[in-house]
Amino acid sequence: MKEKYIIVRTAGELYGIHISCVENIVKPQNITRMPLVPDYFKGLVNLRGEVLAVMSLRSRLALQGEDDCSKARIAVLKFEDQSRLGLLVDEVIGVSEVEGDEIEDISKDSEFIKGIGKTGTGIFAVLDIDRITDVSTQDAVSEG
Repeated sequence: MKEKYIIVRTAGELYGIHISCVENIVKPQNITRMPLVPDYFKGLVNLRGEVLAVMSLRSRLALQGEDDCSKARIAVLKFEDQSRLGLLVDEVIGVSEVEGDEIEDISKDSEFIKGIGKTGTGIFAVLDIDRITDVSTQDAVSEG
């Protein structure tokens, strides 16, 4: 069965977010920094009257460099409990359909990556959104 992924680029690498996790994709707005939060939280934005926390994928994955703002987008992630979180990425490439057997499971080898997806143009890392957005995971990694 084919699965759909939103393909994003961050720090020059391609990542896939399962389409069921993404509610919307928006251009970054004025992000208000918050004191005493981990570096990967960029701050808060007002999205159509609702305050939304924004996390940088680059910082969360501990990738080098600054977020590239020229083509940056915020993927608005939705969760089962109806909460939402913005994930700042350098660029949204598009949507890719991939057969389930074309995703190689590497979840036991990686903290935030579920697998590697193969498309006609190359490969992308499938993000484990639950692990990426679980702040206790990064805190445990940082302390270890």
